[in-house]
Amino acid sequence: AANEMGKAAQLDPGSAARHGNYGTTLLMRGKTQDAISEYQAAVAIDDSDARAHSDLGTALLGDNQVTRAIPELRRAIALDPKRATFHSNLGYALQIEGKLADAESEYRESLKVDPGLASAWINLATLLAKDPKRRGDARAALEKARAIDPTDPRVKANLEELDALH
Repeated sequence: AANEMGKAAQLDPGSAARHGNYGTTLLMRGKTQDAISEYQAAVAIDDSDARAHSDLGTALLGDNQVTRAIPELRRAIALDPKRATFHSNLGYALQIEGKLADAESEYRESLKVDPGLASAWINLATLLAKDPKRRGDARAALEKARAIDPTDPRVKANLEELDALH
């Protein structure tokens, strides 16, 4: 599929969507730098595309370029504040940066938008678990994630980590 997506982007270089789709196939194949280039092309073509900014920010996060990712994730939210994943991804980036209060705020905003987003509950739990006084809240967040998706291995791993901290 990557070859077809790449050809489509070459044949229609002015299409942000085609660059975005190609970027996603590249990212799925582990070609993060190439994906970033495609997402940058998408953003350059259509700066009002929230998904393109989110995809670029997420790819930058995957490449450990957190300081570059944050403005892209913020732009995605500015364009589409009702996408829970955008808030959760920004929260994760802020958590990496050590801005824990801001990260928690983004996770909670994500969960206001979509209380069924298991990854936001997991992200919130990892943040809360850092504070011994909030580990009960971390466990509660993980239980909510488990109720949403009982098969998610991240929930089990995080619960085991919490148990080891006691």
